[in-house]
Amino acid sequence: MSKGLNDSQFHMWRSIFALVHVDNVVTDEEVQYMAERLKEIPFSQEQHDILVKDSVEPQNVELMFSRITDLHDQALFFKHAHAVVHVDGDYAVEEQQILLKLNELHAKTANVDDLIGSIKLEFEEERVHDFDDAQGRKKYLAAVLFSLKRKIWGE
Repeated sequence: MSKGLNDSQFHMWRSIFALVHVDNVVTDEEVQYMAERLKEIPFSQEQHDILVKDSVEPQNVELMFSRITDLHDQALFFKHAHAVVHVDGDYAVEEQQILLKLNELHAKTANVDDLIGSIKLEFEEERVHDFDDAQGRKKYLAAVLFSLKRKIWGE
């Protein structure tokens, strides 16, 4: 039997399951999405049982999201949220509103210093070594900002 996910990861999934209920319509595609996650991810038996219950009894998305303590898990939430809100082909207004609100919360709680310290800049073909010229500084700054954006919003 699996030890399961850590608390932050688990609440990321509880947030996803709660998001399914935001528009008060749970489609067959959303049910299938949740069922596939329950099969694929090594939840503990207790975590599995809680998520099964969450799949039929709506939880508060904001509360569940507030319990995601790891910034990476918060970013991962938005990737999965994007998938689940589009799985039924209907991106409801309620889903849009809660995701905007959670994105704002995520941006407010993100520790930018920690993010900057953990960013690994990835340059495709060209590395900027000469920061003395304005063009080099602009390219470097653009790369830093792009990496920071990807780290914060998980894009």
